Amino acid sequence: MFDDLGIGALDAEIVTGDPSATSGSALALWSERILVALPEHHPLAGQEFVSWTDLKGETFLLGEHDPGPDVHDLLIAYLPTPGDRPKVVKHNVSQANIKALLDWATG
Repeated sequence: MFDDLGIGALDAEIVTGDPSATSGSALALWSERILVALPEHHPLAGQEFVSWTDLKGETFLLGEHDPGPDVHDLLIAYLPTPGDRPKVVKHNVSQANIKALLDWATG
């Protein structure tokens, strides 16, 4: 696939994954920040940056609709270890209602 770039058969290629696997130059096309809502007293709340591994063992509240399924897929991709999946609780409500649930539960 990347060989086609090298021989001039392709002008550009958009791929996912590790860009170091390419034989030529690779540039990030975009990045998307994912925000985590935490109660003030949560041990991670004071951190400027939270990594995926910091979130292991946490319970996640997601809506059934956008962006719920996409975030669920990210959680499954980045958090599990063999035999251990993240705890995800889904509600058939909007993002605003999920935030209200968080506010209520931690209030």
